[in-house]
Amino acid sequence: MRFFSIILFIVAFLALQILFGVFVSNYGPHMIFAELIFAFLIVIFKGKWFLKYNNKWFYIFSISMFFTIVGFLLLKTLAMASFVILLLPLSIYLAFKALENKTFIKNGIIVLLITFFGAYYVFPNYIQFYYTYIEKEDTKINQRFPDINLINKNKEKIIFDTDKIIVLDFWTTSCGVCFSEFPLYNNLALKYKNNDQIEFYSVNTPLKRDTFKKNIKIIEAYNYSFKNIYATSSEEIKEKLIIYTFPTIVIIKDSMIVYQGHPSYDKTVLIDNFEKIIDNLLK
Repeated sequence: MRFFSIILFIVAFLALQILFGVFVSNYGPHMIFAELIFAFLIVIFKGKWFLKYNNKWFYIFSISMFFTIVGFLLLKTLAMASFVILLLPLSIYLAFKALENKTFIKNGIIVLLITFFGAYYVFPNYIQFYYTYIEKEDTKINQRFPDINLINKNKEKIIFDTDKIIVLDFWTTSCGVCFSEFPLYNNLALKYKNNDQIEFYSVNTPLKRDTFKKNIKIIEAYNYSFKNIYATSSEEIKEKLIIYTFPTIVIIKDSMIVYQGHPSYDKTVLIDNFEKIIDNLLK
């Protein structure tokens, strides 16, 4: 029964992730908030039953180890999973303490505050820090932008104005995050549309299954303010720019790459904040 109760929690937890992500929101902070509140509530309602078969510390340790394994083996990244691991044991521990001391309201408020602050303020900065300093791939920052075959929808080669700051958003048709961030990228393009020092582009990186006409139709159907251009080879993007994950932003100034990565659009994020990067370059 000990392992059965843990498996039951894991199945319920994963079901929440899938259902919440599909029908409500797959936005990271929303997911974190829902997961930690769920962890607290399931112990409140089922904790006495769990304690019949488990020591609470064994229970907390087992669940945390499970998410560590998921992070390494399934998610292929520890970024989001590791943040859950940091707060999940605290949420479960406070739930057990609430059961023992009957302090449901007090502990519930504490978990609510910690979860809200952690999910919506700490997590966005943490995730940006993680990708910027821990999982950062080799980049071409401070090197000249290489000669890459980029074309418009008429298959004419693109030549950038070297007197302007050029912002490139590299995306693929399989990248859900790319599509969810296009409106945010478009808002930036609109913000600076009257500034003749900067230009915004989306750069489609083709997949094997893609066709040129299909990719043009996909992006231009949205009628965004930024310009749409297309790479002719994904291998060229990988080799010359070291871009393997999408979306990736590349910013060029005076023909030099001055930024390469995945900056945050969230104003509460201090690390690699997109608007601050651009504002600093325009000064």
